[in-house]
Amino acid sequence: MDILSKDVMSMFFRKAIRKDNNAVSMDGEMIRLLIAVDENKTISRIGEEIGMNTAVLKETISKLVRMGIVEPVTKKTIFLSDAFLNELTVNLTHAIGPMSEFLIEDTVSAIGSAINEIPLNRAPELISMIAEGIPDDQTRANFKKKMVGIMPKERI
Repeated sequence: MDILSKDVMSMFFRKAIRKDNNAVSMDGEMIRLLIAVDENKTISRIGEEIGMNTAVLKETISKLVRMGIVEPVTKKTIFLSDAFLNELTVNLTHAIGPMSEFLIEDTVSAIGSAINEIPLNRAPELISMIAEGIPDDQTRANFKKKMVGIMPKERI
């Protein structure tokens, strides 16, 4: 399975039981990631928790999958609600005015999603990226504070 061709960062994995009894050889990165694998966390979150950069994370999870040590878990993706997206637009419009819609569209495009298909687990990233487009430091801080207060929590 070539998981590198997919959006592996938003995928979930679990430890698997190999069908054979052959010995496997793993390097330190593989062992570190294997220990951290939790089917209730995206691989992106796991990477953040263990401090593994994206390139190493993708390559390492790919090796573990090819060896049959971990396997992808299919989870129903929960998307950000229209209510949250409306609040995002309102708060951003208060911060920067009518350019808010363009900033939201550009940011959503940059993360590779459609506006109505932004996974819930990407809300912090979306807020952070949008906030970077607010030029005034105080306004940016206020925007982040408001959005963190209404940000939906991941259901684990």
